[in-house]
Amino acid sequence: MNKKLKRDVRAFQKRVLMGKATNWVIVEGRIHDRAFYSRLLESISPNGYARSVVMLAETLTVEGQCAGGKPHMLKLYDSFKTSDTLLQENVAGQSAVIFFLDRDLDDYLTPLVPREHLIFTQNMDVESEIFAHAKLDRALCATHGLDQVEVSDFFASIPQPTSNLFKIWRMWIKLRLISLHCEIPNGRRFSQPSKINSNTYGEVCNERYQAIHDELQKCAQSTEFEDVKSRVESDLENIIALQREYTLVPGKWIPGYLRHLIEERFRSDIVRKNVSDLEITTACLQSIEFSDSWTSYYETQLQSILVRS
Repeated sequence: MNKKLKRDVRAFQKRVLMGKATNWVIVEGRIHDRAFYSRLLESISPNGYARSVVMLAETLTVEGQCAGGKPHMLKLYDSFKTSDTLLQENVAGQSAVIFFLDRDLDDYLTPLVPREHLIFTQNMDVESEIFAHAKLDRALCATHGLDQVEVSDFFASIPQPTSNLFKIWRMWIKLRLISLHCEIPNGRRFSQPSKINSNTYGEVCNERYQAIHDELQKCAQSTEFEDVKSRVESDLENIIALQREYTLVPGKWIPGYLRHLIEERFRSDIVRKNVSDLEITTACLQSIEFSDSWTSYYETQLQSILVRS
């Protein structure tokens, strides 16, 4: 990041005070967050959008440190909160500072506590929000050079991709949640695609599953492990009953699965190969209708803090 783009949070607070923007929106991720939240704000507050600024958390320093990701975002939020500058008057009138964060698995272990001017994604992260609301047939038709009607018919015939991926990788997700509960080192490997399904999306390989299961058990106390395992299995049943499988599927898992579905279905057709995750996610973002009812989740939270023209 260019040093000229970085600002100390105190200097930024002064910029808010002297600036003409009505809303200063700070987001977590570099790739899709700004585009997603810019369009969201435009749909919710079309008149006030022109004077809103969406910026990356990593462009602000606090306590001499600057970084991307959630920990830095929360430090920035605490700085604005303790200095009572989340809402203030500037030359344009009233001005609000708003933080958007990925939910991740934060609310799985502990319910999220509402905090003013801080809004979590409804799905796990921005990418999973994009795939939840994208016109997948339109996006994948564009990325893979396929016929719109054929792709639409195909997606109409299969379960919702995120829920279906949850079903395929349920045992992998189970191991991930056990690792999270037990705070087992090397838990990051479970953020990657499944290592226990044959050919990634095939049947679970029992030997691979058992090997990782036994490894986790060795890293945790046996009594704790069994209790955690039982709780996770119960949680998964409840999540399925509530049809909230999407809350456990990270967005970065989904492009590979969509690519797999297209390549399997249209393997005998001329299909564009080697389409990247970035291309798929970007096409899906461009296909979203931000005027649809799903935005009400954000509008409800923003209505008390979003400053409109």
